[in-house]
Amino acid sequence: MSEGQETKKGLFLSIRWKMLILFTLLFTIVFAAAFYWFYTFSTQLALDNLYLNLLAAARTAAAGIDADLHQALYENPYYDESLEWPKGMHDERYWEIAEWLFLVHQSNPRALLYTYVSPEPGKVEFITSMGPLMDPIIGADYAAEYWPQPPSVILDGLEKETLSTNVVVDEWGAWVSGFIPIKDSNGEIIAALGVDYEADDIVELQNQIKFAAIPAFIITFVVLLVSVVMISNRIAAPIRSLSSVAERIGEGQYDLAKEVKARTRDEVSTLTDVFNLMVEKVRAREEKLKKQVAALQIIIDRTKQKEQVRAITDTDFFQELQEKANEMRERHKKK
Repeated sequence: MSEGQETKKGLFLSIRWKMLILFTLLFTIVFAAAFYWFYTFSTQLALDNLYLNLLAAARTAAAGIDADLHQALYENPYYDESLEWPKGMHDERYWEIAEWLFLVHQSNPRALLYTYVSPEPGKVEFITSMGPLMDPIIGADYAAEYWPQPPSVILDGLEKETLSTNVVVDEWGAWVSGFIPIKDSNGEIIAALGVDYEADDIVELQNQIKFAAIPAFIITFVVLLVSVVMISNRIAAPIRSLSSVAERIGEGQYDLAKEVKARTRDEVSTLTDVFNLMVEKVRAREEKLKKQVAALQIIIDRTKQKEQVRAITDTDFFQELQEKANEMRERHKKK
């Protein structure tokens, strides 16, 4: 099998498909990158605004808490654990702090506030909450324990202002959290204030971006696909015509070269002109070669004719000699 035949058996991929694959990949990558940037940028912008409101509520609430009162409540509470929560809480110090947190909540209804301590490494114990003043009651009971998985932003809140970096979605909704230390009169951190801030609008924004992006992608993709098909057809059509005519010209139909014409001037039209010029040169060379072959054939025919004449002449001469020799032998025998 020749090298040319092996090449023909290779995978053929038309210009149209190459352009479709290339532009589809490029568009998908560009769209994905643009979507990711817009999605991230919009979400972060909304989160930044939400965090500002969260920190404002947290700082206001922490500034209004009497840290010494909170510490005294933690160390010596008047609390009957045998009664259902919050009926067993008889300590006025608890309700004073809870009412303050509830007041901050009323000024910013999206903020749910509570306080907590860490009696031992890795452990969180909730102290006060605005939850018992809500209807229905929400939040953790007094002295409820919680063991967060490390790394934990809630434990970091006992050292510095800390914000959660992700939106948590549970059965009550979507939330982001922030934490801020509570310092006593000596400037020592004795507890921390936590704020769970409603972030349903963040999730809604993310969903809106997703839902808007899908139809936009589909519409744009269809428009791009149709455009690429039209453009590829316009580019490939003259090339396909050239290929078809080239195959027929290879069989000697040189007049077909005149059928290959370009409507506009571009690289394809230049290729067409070169192709037509090449065909004309091949035609001229073939006609010249035919004439040379015809002339050579005449010479060959004449040469053959001379050889045939010479061969015939030589044969007659030898026959005549043979006859004379035979006559001489006959005469010699008669004598």
